[in-house]
Amino acid sequence: MVTNVFVASGKQVKENINKPEISSNVFIRLDDGQHVRIVFFPNEEDLFQQYYSHSDFKKKIFSHPCLINDCPSCDAGIKRTTKILVPVYDLDADEIRIIDASARQLSNICQILDEYADEPGLAFKYSRTGKQLDTVYSLTPIFPSKLSKEDKAKIAKVPELRKQVTEEFLLQALRPKTKEQILEMLNKGQTQTEDENIEPMGDEDLPF
Repeated sequence: MVTNVFVASGKQVKENINKPEISSNVFIRLDDGQHVRIVFFPNEEDLFQQYYSHSDFKKKIFSHPCLINDCPSCDAGIKRTTKILVPVYDLDADEIRIIDASARQLSNICQILDEYADEPGLAFKYSRTGKQLDTVYSLTPIFPSKLSKEDKAKIAKVPELRKQVTEEFLLQALRPKTKEQILEMLNKGQTQTEDENIEPMGDEDLPF
């Protein structure tokens, strides 16, 4: 018997080809002193997607989305925090990327969006200073006078790129774990805790 390796057929093939590819580094992760230049999409707030994230670095249970219903991490009492996906355009990488924001970060982002709502053609310097619990993220406006012709041409296409930022795109980027994968991670974490094999906290577990 021949194994079926086809993943799509007919019109679905065309639809799949036309979907934007999700980069392996779609989430913006910065080290101390690093920054990226980003552009927010028109009506950016309408693109926000909120979810809950579980993590417990002491048990080596790294950040993963809560399943909401029948969630093993909820049943195990693993800490849950609110997270918000904020899609942006990376001016230098020339691609759609995502800020995985905390509620506090989102408040700062919304404040910036409101403050510069009447300023067209802006980019922002999104930067990080500090490490672990002493980390601060900041947004600094880059006005059109400081942008090159190439930058301005890229920014001009941002409204069209917005059409690619769908709920499906963000969900695929988030890559939620299955119940079975979460159970496996919980079991491994419990075993390592009992063996006192605990590693330092990583950036994915920072509370912002």
